[in-house]
Amino acid sequence: MPKWVSGYRNIVLGDNAGSDSRGYDFIARRATGRRVYFELKAQEGDAPEIAEFELGKTEVAAAQQHRDNYRILLITSALDTSSRQILELPGPLGPHGVGRYTPVGHGLRYKCALTARGQCMRLSFATASV
Repeated sequence: MPKWVSGYRNIVLGDNAGSDSRGYDFIARRATGRRVYFELKAQEGDAPEIAEFELGKTEVAAAQQHRDNYRILLITSALDTSSRQILELPGPLGPHGVGRYTPVGHGLRYKCALTARGQCMRLSFATASV
């Protein structure tokens, strides 16, 4: 069962169990028992060809610490239940994220090319500037 740990939990559930200092929103366990740390990112529109999101300071630290166990859950069409999708993307700082993201602008803002199945494609030299 996933555990909700973000600060937004405090507002919704009225408790003080959440904190945004962790750098992720949920902790879950795979069938193998391995912990996975999920950071949620939402957008109003449909799944774009290029997804773009930003990681804050605590999110970068968590992505560095948990490497391949850190994932991005990209929620597309967040306000439209009929077309909403939840896409599990590899963490940009883990081994499965290498070559799939391009830093954008200042700080650590990333983008990745999405496949029809909602996965980040490996970037080739030709698509790296997309």
